[in-house]
Amino acid sequence: MADYFFTTVTFLSILLCIIPGIFHFQTKNWGAILMIFWVIVTNAILFINSILWANDLNDKAPIYCLISSPIYVGSNFGLLASISCMIHTLYTLIACPMIITESIRRRQAIIDFCLIIIVPMILSGLFYLIQTNKYGIRPVLGCFSPAYVNGLFFLIDGIWPVVISIIGCYYAAHTSYSIMKKRLEIHSLLRRNESGLNTSKFYRLVFFCITYLIFSFPSSVLIFFSNVAKSMDISDFKPVFITFNTVYSSYFNTIPLYPYEGLSVFDYAKPLAGFFVFLFFGTGRDATSAYIRWAKKIHLDKVFKFFRDNYDDLRSQHSNSSNSSKSSKSSNFSKSSKIS
Repeated sequence: MADYFFTTVTFLSILLCIIPGIFHFQTKNWGAILMIFWVIVTNAILFINSILWANDLNDKAPIYCLISSPIYVGSNFGLLASISCMIHTLYTLIACPMIITESIRRRQAIIDFCLIIIVPMILSGLFYLIQTNKYGIRPVLGCFSPAYVNGLFFLIDGIWPVVISIIGCYYAAHTSYSIMKKRLEIHSLLRRNESGLNTSKFYRLVFFCITYLIFSFPSSVLIFFSNVAKSMDISDFKPVFITFNTVYSSYFNTIPLYPYEGLSVFDYAKPLAGFFVFLFFGTGRDATSAYIRWAKKIHLDKVFKFFRDNYDDLRSQHSNSSNSSKSSKSSNFSKSSKIS
């Protein structure tokens, strides 16, 4: 029953998100920072669960399950909310250009934190109204929060991924239209905004959000109608507290990705999100330069010729850029002195 491939994938997803998280923290892009936070947290939960419940369904970590299960419920809202906040921020950078001061950055950070962290935690708390047991245990995926699928379930949980995805798609469409309309002004708009983003980072963020929404929107709609099909009574809005002090153990009855493990394709969505984060933000020119500098600090350049050659190229590029900036400044100074 153990799925070592799934355990490895979740662990790699955590590692691959750390480096892009550092880059976004340096630019204070809080939407991306909180998105990476949710990806790391959810994959950490899946990684631990896949080890604890690799070969049995014993109730071996009750306190851990009581903590991790509601966090995992909140992550379903938090990830989509972070993508919607990111694409909305990118849209405002080019559609409504303004100089981003420290007060504006602080206000955006507070709004992002409330929408990406506080609201999902509130919805996770309301989830107890429809939760049938204190937690359940599944093979490999471990503990989860079982729910009674009625009308209240859709009001608290089922409808929100679809709503958040629609909002994200709305701003993604407007962002794409604004890019086509102002494609020649993107560079100047980003410099004028003082957002800390260059053109390459801006386009990578936009493409990441659009790619994520392309997969998440159909998935959320499919899951919504799947829940409607198996709903007990969609017109019932009463809270449910059925045998809340028991533990519900269930095996999967879905189409498996690997026939004998029992994991479905949707179970790999969170680990794949970590790989997408690294693919978009951990393979650019800035990331490559950082890898070379870190390799130099731990003396890998003495072992691998690749790092030594690229570090020399990086230093030469940096010196050339600094010299060109100095020459441009001196030329501007000479021009101003002649005018005076």
